[in-house]
Amino acid sequence: MSQAKVEKNKELKRNRKKIVKRQKFMTRIYILIAAAVACALAVWIGFTARHYYNNWREKNPVTTKVDLSELTKFSQSLSDSSN
Repeated sequence: MSQAKVEKNKELKRNRKKIVKRQKFMTRIYILIAAAVACALAVWIGFTARHYYNNWREKNPVTTKVDLSELTKFSQSLSDSSN
């Protein structure tokens, strides 16, 4: 082995704890960034879906038909019987 390789290996052995500590720190940072991006993406998808749903609801309102003829007949019969 060349002297440069030997010196490099000695330096790596000397700084092993510092190197491992930095690698663990960087791994945690990457995980936090990935989690933040995932949360932002989930929120963005949720708001977009809500926006599309609200637009769809405005274009397609729910209509219900109610037949009140029986109620008016009943009301008429009550008013007729009270007179």
